[in-house]
Amino acid sequence: MLSEGLESLVAESVLYTDQLKSESPIKIGFKLTDTGEESSIRVHEQLTVLPNTSEAVCLITMKSSTFKSILEGEADFAALIGRSRMSDRRPINLKVHDQARFDEVFETVKALMTVFFLPGRIKSKKLSREFAGSAHGAHPIPLVYWERLRYAWYHVSSGEVLNIEGEKDPYPQAILALKGEGKLELDAFPMDMELNRIYYIPPNSIHRVHAITDIELIWMAWNTTK
Repeated sequence: MLSEGLESLVAESVLYTDQLKSESPIKIGFKLTDTGEESSIRVHEQLTVLPNTSEAVCLITMKSSTFKSILEGEADFAALIGRSRMSDRRPINLKVHDQARFDEVFETVKALMTVFFLPGRIKSKKLSREFAGSAHGAHPIPLVYWERLRYAWYHVSSGEVLNIEGEKDPYPQAILALKGEGKLELDAFPMDMELNRIYYIPPNSIHRVHAITDIELIWMAWNTTK
């Protein structure tokens, strides 16, 4: 199931191959934890599925039911691997074996989760709560995580607080409110969020979104760290 599924995704990614190339060969390993199946993808000038994980620089693990749901378009790979902290456990987990290539691994996995793990020759995502993951006190679907750009759709349920931990980030961010009613807190200064208005978040500032009703928004960040 694993190798066949990866082969199918490779075949369906032909229009996006140029976005997935790597300057030097990098082998990404995969394992289905309930069946023990292992396989890998060698990323270089093209994507090649290999039958083992030997010499893989990292290992991505998930259950076979999760992988099946991704292949059938019933789950979002990026939402299921996304997390607030690297130590968090999620339905899809990543372990890097070669720490010297950590940055390269991270960029390769971000590229794969952005356009590779989407079934169909034209890549698209449905943005709804049922496909969202769990991170930072709310429910994101990553849209584009590429080099130093991050872009995600968020559902924040009534009563929830996005960035409930009050984390500060050393890079600029922005929030675009699409639906719902809530308050934006920026360095302890609260304001009502207006729909179809973008709010810019300075680096190293405490920021939270308090949902009065269910909220949908776009979050973006640039000049990010690895």
